[in-house]
Amino acid sequence: MWPQAPFLDSDVIRACAALPAHLRAAPPAFKPLLGAALADLVPAPVLARRTKGDYGDEDYQGARACARELRGLLVDSRLAELGVVEPSAVVAALDRAVMGLRVPFPALNRLLAAEIWLRNTTWN
Repeated sequence: MWPQAPFLDSDVIRACAALPAHLRAAPPAFKPLLGAALADLVPAPVLARRTKGDYGDEDYQGARACARELRGLLVDSRLAELGVVEPSAVVAALDRAVMGLRVPFPALNRLLAAEIWLRNTTWN
C-alpha cells in the first residue's frame, strides 16, 4: 500500500503551469488538464467534484480494512527504532481510528508514509 496524492504531483503541476492560461481552463470544465491526465487513475466522481474533498470517511474505512497490516508496520516500526515515534501511542491512535473515534489523520498518514518509505529504502 502506498499513499497517493495525484493532484499534488509535482510533475503534473509543473506541466500544467507551463501552459498558457487559455489552455489550462475550458469553462465550464473544472481543472480539465488534471482531469484528462488522471482519468484512468482517479475515480470519475473525484474528478467531477467542484469542491475540495473530505477524505475522512476513506481514512476510517482504510484504517479498518488494513488494521492488521498497519499495526504490523507500527509494532515493528523503523521510526520507533530511530527514536522518532513511540509505537504504543501510534497504535493507540490506530485503534481509535478503527473504532471510528477522532484521530489526527494528517499526522498519522505522514507517519505511515515515512515508515513505508524507510522500509523501501536500501541503506548502505
